[in-house]
Amino acid sequence: MARFRTSLVIGAASFGLTAAAAGGIWANGAANELRQRERDSSQLRAELRQLQGAVEAHADRLLDARSVTEDVAPSVVTLFTPVGIGTGFVVRSEDGTSWVATNFHVVSRRSGGLVDEIRVEQHGSKWSATPERWSKEDDLAILRVQTTLPALNLAYEGGAEPQVGDPVLAYGSPAGLQGTATVGIVSALRPGWIQTDAQINHGNSGGPLVDRTGKVLGITSLGFVAGGSGLGFAVDARKLCPLLTGLTGCE
Repeated sequence: MARFRTSLVIGAASFGLTAAAAGGIWANGAANELRQRERDSSQLRAELRQLQGAVEAHADRLLDARSVTEDVAPSVVTLFTPVGIGTGFVVRSEDGTSWVATNFHVVSRRSGGLVDEIRVEQHGSKWSATPERWSKEDDLAILRVQTTLPALNLAYEGGAEPQVGDPVLAYGSPAGLQGTATVGIVSALRPGWIQTDAQINHGNSGGPLVDRTGKVLGITSLGFVAGGSGLGFAVDARKLCPLLTGLTGCE
């Protein structure tokens, strides 16, 4: 009987040791699995942060055409002269006077002289405009208008440079259709010019070509259509700087 009790005790002890060993193995396995899951979760979070960063970086290069148009529109006007129609945009405004940039050819005769009458329109309002500064060589002119309209900023402050592939928006009055926006990209950078595939037609001349923030990269000047492909050009906005001396800063 004593030997039987001893056997039971030994058996119970052996079972307990076996159970404890099994429990330890299970606990170690569970801990290892938990650590692996934590590593997997950490890696997943890192991948999500990387993906979010990539999405945000891509978003920074996109152009919200609706938002940009809303920002630009109040500064853009349509120009009417005895010889044609064009577009202009405000570069400076103070004390009831606005200065409007446009192309020289919009406000000049074919003979090269300036026209006698320039009418500016925006949303049904009309004003007379007076040429104040111009450069026939750069195809640029600054007009003075007796009204207060918001001005657009140039895009080159702080040394920012456009790159081929950057999104752009052209805004103006092609064929007299005021308030027309077209979008595209910077197709190429030429000396003194920005080439774009944003659609530009007669009447767009003198209007702004802006970046995704609504700042002016160029003054739309020429548009060609050949074989179904559009080629648009804008005078580099930095060429306005000599005409803006004393009116506004130009980096």
